[in-house]
Amino acid sequence: MLSSLLKALARIDSAQYFTTLPYRGGFADVATVTPASLGPVLLDTNVYILSAQRKTPPEVDIILERCDLFHSSVCAAELSIGIGGLVSTHPATPSGPRRFRT
Repeated sequence: MLSSLLKALARIDSAQYFTTLPYRGGFADVATVTPASLGPVLLDTNVYILSAQRKTPPEVDIILERCDLFHSSVCAAELSIGIGGLVSTHPATPSGPRRFRT
């Protein structure tokens, strides 16, 4: 079973799947950002962490408010592991878990 899978994978030309992403260019003014100008945005784990800490720059907050956001299951898993690893007896933990309760 495994050998047939390996043979099938060896026949796939992976070069056809690798392309260079086009440069989106910078924005002269964040006020001009629209969903059409930026397109969908896939959030990275750092965006969630910085947003929870209220450390994102105002320009980023504007973009997050205006654009279509996609959430990665990988990011959700990374955040779940981090939250699940909190030690309730640690002095820095008490304020953390209350933030994440639904």
